[in-house]
Amino acid sequence: MKILFPFVGDTIGGSHISAFTLFNCLKAQYPQIKFNVLVFTASDSFKNCALANNIQFHELGVVLKSYSKFGIIYDTLKTIILITKYLSKKDFDIVHTNDIRMHLIFLVASKFVSIKHLWHQRTSMPRSSFGQKVFLLCNKFIVISNFILKQIHIPVPPNKVSMIYNPVESYFASKKKLAAKKELFGKKKCKLAFVANMQGRKKPKFFLALAKYFTKVHPNRYQFIMMGRISSDISEIIDRYKKNGDLDDNFEVAGFKSNMNIYWPDIDFLIAPAIEEGFGRTIVEAMRAGVISIAYNSGGHPEIIQHEYNGFLIDKLNLKLFSSKVFSIEKNLKNYMKILKNGQKDATLHFSATEHTKKIVALYNEMIADR
Repeated sequence: MKILFPFVGDTIGGSHISAFTLFNCLKAQYPQIKFNVLVFTASDSFKNCALANNIQFHELGVVLKSYSKFGIIYDTLKTIILITKYLSKKDFDIVHTNDIRMHLIFLVASKFVSIKHLWHQRTSMPRSSFGQKVFLLCNKFIVISNFILKQIHIPVPPNKVSMIYNPVESYFASKKKLAAKKELFGKKKCKLAFVANMQGRKKPKFFLALAKYFTKVHPNRYQFIMMGRISSDISEIIDRYKKNGDLDDNFEVAGFKSNMNIYWPDIDFLIAPAIEEGFGRTIVEAMRAGVISIAYNSGGHPEIIQHEYNGFLIDKLNLKLFSSKVFSIEKNLKNYMKILKNGQKDATLHFSATEHTKKIVALYNEMIADR
């Protein structure tokens, strides 16, 4: 069996990390499945992440337009001959796409050369009638949460759509590390983290407001770290807050990090205020690392967090509601350890790379059998 994974290559995000996790699991457990990684133009961040995961790729050297309806149409027409020749020459069995530009470009190309197409939907479903129907042209369709599955409002043929959670194989805190965290908790400055790219729906401004609130109410008691690609408007807010004394040296901007392993051990709370997040990969990473997540009760978050069992779900984006959970944990070390242990158990049970890969391979086999 031979699978092609195409990527734009201009960015790195959770979908790439999940795909790279799948690649390594395929190499280790399913050597009979061969896969190729095709990149239109690889950015430095893509190259570095691929290198860190020991993933080889072929680069076309074609720059695609930024995501837009007309940009995708233009890119499809521009690359259709090149892509169909590539697919025919390599004799692939399945094309497995992971983002909207690749979905649509290879949906067309795969039809020209009669190759099976697996569409892996990692974000919310479009609301338009066309957007809801176009995926029916692919052979198999994967969503990464029940939240996204429920957004499909059209009749779907049986066995067309599968729900498979993303795999997470990140830093895992040992029992010894958890005991050490408990020993230090309350004796050092508590560190709160925001880990996401600075898109509006991720709510980075809420985290800034929360950091400002903690700094004002309890000066020099908490530390804050923002991790992800910083946009210009967020940088301006941070500069203004620091200039006005609303944030101080306890606030750090770390930028995008492809490897979080060296950061998780020093973090106590993950603040996840995103609205309608398709999944919530960083929440699972936090659970594995022994970090308590306080998340907005939206999107895929409730499929990961059980309130007050392995984390906290907050129904409103309210500073006092989020901060109250930090205060409550600081007063109850027994509850602190209970949530850490439950989080690790659930992260291991529900989001393992082995189980994810097993389900993906089952779909591959179905697609080959259908042929």
